[in-house]
Amino acid sequence: MSTIQKQALDLFLKNQGMTRYQLSKLSGIRDTSLATINKREVDSFKAGMIKKIAVVFGMTAGQLLDELYRIEEE
Repeated sequence: MSTIQKQALDLFLKNQGMTRYQLSKLSGIRDTSLATINKREVDSFKAGMIKKIAVVFGMTAGQLLDELYRIEEE
């Protein structure tokens, strides 16, 4: 990965037409927690957060991870 992190979560949300704040309200994950994980590599996201985010988008955790990994690798 390059020295400039891609912020895969924000890019995913942009593609979905949603903000971190909106995701926070729908998922029950604090906005500050979303901001923190957004700065990390996808591998370090906690399973519970992945599940909560996936539910919001009607995806499985695996589908969400696949999409986040794809974005991270671009």
